[in-house]
Amino acid sequence: MPGSSEKSRLNKSVLNTLKKHRVTHEDNSRVLELFLCGLDSPRSLAVWLLFKNNEHDQLVNLECNPLDYATPSDFRAAYCATKVLSKAEFLDLSVDKHQVSLQKFFDFEDVCRATNKRFRNLAIDPLYKGANVWLLNATERKIHSILGHLNVMEIADKANWGPGVTNSLKKELATGVNKFQSEIGITRDLYSHIKQTPNEKIVLDSVYPLWSGHLHESGFPNYEVGNVIVTVPKDAKSERVICVEPGLNLWFQQGIRHAMESRLRASGVDLRYQSRNQQLAKIAVKARLATVDFSSASDCISSRLVEELLPQDWFEWMNASRSHYGIMGDSRIKWEKFSSMGNAFTFPLETLIFYSAAVAVVEYLGLKDQVKNVSVYGDDVILPQSAFELYSSFSDFLGFRVNRQKSFFSGNFRESCGHHYYDGVDVKPIFLKDLLSTPLSVYRFANQVRIISHRFMNLMACDRKFLPCFALLTRLVPKSLRFKIPLGENPEVRKGDGGFVSNFDEACPSVARHKIKTLTFEGFTVPHVTETAVKSSSWEVGMLLYRLRNSSTQEDSNNFPLRGRTRLRVSLLLVHQWYDLGPWL
Repeated sequence: MPGSSEKSRLNKSVLNTLKKHRVTHEDNSRVLELFLCGLDSPRSLAVWLLFKNNEHDQLVNLECNPLDYATPSDFRAAYCATKVLSKAEFLDLSVDKHQVSLQKFFDFEDVCRATNKRFRNLAIDPLYKGANVWLLNATERKIHSILGHLNVMEIADKANWGPGVTNSLKKELATGVNKFQSEIGITRDLYSHIKQTPNEKIVLDSVYPLWSGHLHESGFPNYEVGNVIVTVPKDAKSERVICVEPGLNLWFQQGIRHAMESRLRASGVDLRYQSRNQQLAKIAVKARLATVDFSSASDCISSRLVEELLPQDWFEWMNASRSHYGIMGDSRIKWEKFSSMGNAFTFPLETLIFYSAAVAVVEYLGLKDQVKNVSVYGDDVILPQSAFELYSSFSDFLGFRVNRQKSFFSGNFRESCGHHYYDGVDVKPIFLKDLLSTPLSVYRFANQVRIISHRFMNLMACDRKFLPCFALLTRLVPKSLRFKIPLGENPEVRKGDGGFVSNFDEACPSVARHKIKTLTFEGFTVPHVTETAVKSSSWEVGMLLYRLRNSSTQEDSNNFPLRGRTRLRVSLLLVHQWYDLGPWL
């Protein structure tokens, strides 16, 4: 048995190998080739030839129509081949993704402008007739019944810092501690709203007396014009446009978000989980359900629509806490949209509107017994397929655009919340988003390959056609880092990407000894790689405020993790339940 110094030396050697080892470009190409060979379909050959010959524009524009395939197995192979590089950021494209995304973003701002014009003079709008009149009133009634009256104390109680950046705090500095310590940015609209009595007394002085004093000592308020327009990676063809909000606006937006989510949850729409949409997508063909997706839904929520649909007290608080202007470079834009991605309450707001509209459509068609099959998570909507056309036209009236390429109301394919089914068979693809470079990136893709091979064999074994690809991925990692981890009890939930997922017998775990104090039952341990957050210490007021607002422990009570900064280490993973992947067949 090696001594402690020997173990320390070995561990340092493993970590050095982990940090320095890199995968070559040729190895990446070989991995992709073997994966596509495993799919064994005409489409996989087409994808490989396009990739190999640098025809990347054609590659990202490939479509896979479910109606062109007769069996789940044929469609699954073609679909996986089409999608594997659809989110790749390393492809060489002739288009400027940044400009394309911004152009699309502002095109939908024009849509919001047209919607605002409609609701500003609703009575004379040519579309305000027939079913749309009834549906609009029913949607408004449903929203009012879900939200009820606004409780300002509920917003104050549930407000908190989210994980994202603000206008003044970027990257690793955007922690709850730093936000409490130095964030004083706020728009004039929100400050004017909370300054009015009794809001000022309730929200600031009475509810947050310590923080209120610290804010004013720090120079609060620091007026900001509005949010800042930035782009982040989305897929191979485009970027995602989001707007970074002022700090204090985000605080109150989070309170509104949690209040809305609790009201939705009381009405049967639980935004903590996607599982209901995913389960309904599996049975959608037999249950005659449609899955609906929208184009840039968060960019189509027009301000006049929200004013029309929401109770006055809710609208006033949301209107005050949102950004009315956007900043891009030296330009200032007055928003036609009510909120965008980056605003904390955008997601529950779009869920609320889409759910209420779907229920209204189903009831209008006399399908009240089908209301139980309406499920919404953000812009992922499931409803009876007989209601799809009316729901699409009513959504268009409200200013939203149904994405018919990603919406499915006929045929055998359905998709919702990241789960994909063809006649009830799981055809979920995997994605190679970045070039494999480090052992951790190899672990992640290898585990995707292993799990999809398990799905191809109906969760009974692993499809041997993917074994060459998985074996190559294993060889790309040095022997000292080829850790094997039994898969968790649920085949869709990995124990972590700190090693290669495998069968229990392949992993050969060691029996966990009783020296592990937290054990109250028998278990096993396996070595794996983990990423731990880099921490910083603070004794400032921000730390006190953060600890008062969030649960604390005796250990590291004055430390907090820096956002986006991690440190690698090799440790033992406790395994007490596992899922049998089966042999390679």
